[in-house]
Amino acid sequence: RDPAREPDVTAFWRSERRWLAAHDDEAARAKRLVDRISERLPDLAGERLVLAIRHLRGVDRLREVLDGDHARALLGALRQRKVWDESSDEIADVVLAAGDDSPWQELLSIANDRAGESARDVLSRLFGLLGTDRVLEALDTDDLDVRIAAMDEVIRTRDVRAVSKLIESLYERNTAVRVTAAFALGRLRAAAGRDPLIDVLSREGEQIAAPLRRTIWVALARIGGSEVFPILSSAFYSPIEDDRRAVLQAFAELRHPSAARELGNVFALRGPDDRLGLLALQLLRGLGDALGSPALRPHLESANPQVRLEAAYALAEFSDPAALPTLIALLDDSQDPLRLIALITGICGVDVTERNDRVPFLRRWLRDNEKRSQGEWLVAALDSRGIVHGLDARSLGEGSGTSQVTELTRLLVELRLPQLRPLVGRMLRATTGEDFGLVTVTTDDATLRGIVERYRFLVDSDRAASGR
Repeated sequence: RDPAREPDVTAFWRSERRWLAAHDDEAARAKRLVDRISERLPDLAGERLVLAIRHLRGVDRLREVLDGDHARALLGALRQRKVWDESSDEIADVVLAAGDDSPWQELLSIANDRAGESARDVLSRLFGLLGTDRVLEALDTDDLDVRIAAMDEVIRTRDVRAVSKLIESLYERNTAVRVTAAFALGRLRAAAGRDPLIDVLSREGEQIAAPLRRTIWVALARIGGSEVFPILSSAFYSPIEDDRRAVLQAFAELRHPSAARELGNVFALRGPDDRLGLLALQLLRGLGDALGSPALRPHLESANPQVRLEAAYALAEFSDPAALPTLIALLDDSQDPLRLIALITGICGVDVTERNDRVPFLRRWLRDNEKRSQGEWLVAALDSRGIVHGLDARSLGEGSGTSQVTELTRLLVELRLPQLRPLVGRMLRATTGEDFGLVTVTTDDATLRGIVERYRFLVDSDRAASGR
């Protein structure tokens, strides 16, 4: 009821009842209610607004009676609001219910303007309601913030239909749009974006905006290709540290042995006390043992004792046997021998916690067993503890396949000796060639179950592929 036009409440309701008595068509009744509410909504606030929205959303056959005029009236109510709140979300839902008649692009602009710091979350929710086709259309909108949000949504939904539009956006004037487009091409690993990204780098040279060139380096690394590594290697000579940090990130994203070696070289040359050296080490740790170990092993012989130490610790996290001699040597003077013993046990299965002759014993053990495989070490460790298992050491070699996965995952879950879990995890990675996450003595049960399930799914997939 509009008090200005209909001041008499009693007369208003009498008129409404007469109209309802004369019109029993549900669609007509629904349209009348929607007309009323959409017309009055801009003037309502507080509890009256909440009640009106509740009535509006509760209208039967709302989508049938809602049209573009209603949606634009509701949009007017949103424009008058200074901030975006829960009731704004509800009004927006009704606006979008108008379907093809919905002024959805205007709605997105209003939401972006009113929602402040939460604009990205609000726009993401609205894009979810609109669907992927509308997201693609939003890549052409004049509202740059909405366009960037649409690119973010493309990344979330991994919609490769957007690639051509993202490539076009690389050549626009707005840096934020270009950066987001480059980032999206990288996240989509869009091979079609490789040449345009390289073209932008070569065309603009030193004039290119710093955020854009750094984003392009990482995007190219994610996409990959033989042209990428030379570009990154050249870029690392930049005198700007933030550029070099971006190149290191790109080396890690490239996930290639040559790039991993470069990370290892930077770590060794700069050392773990340098910011770039420390970043290179952290990135190598994140690459896993397949790429990280070969890049770190040469630096166990470094002249820098800190480099040797950190390389050994990083390799020990991968349960790499190459770290054993260094770790054993460190035991003599270590301030934290229990940590070293745990790392050693995670590599070879031998626990010297209770021994007084730790270093001599381990050196003898290594001399006697260095010709044996790590799989044999695991089997011996289980046997020496009386743990029943069905492992075959002959099938625990590098790349030997999935035949031992069922037993290894069972041990990972049921083993009551967490100090042996890293070695079991190493065998899973080594035999399958798949890295679903490092296992340490402190890995929580939920993470452990997630890793186990992925390896078991791998076995099921192999069986299905071979028809077994």
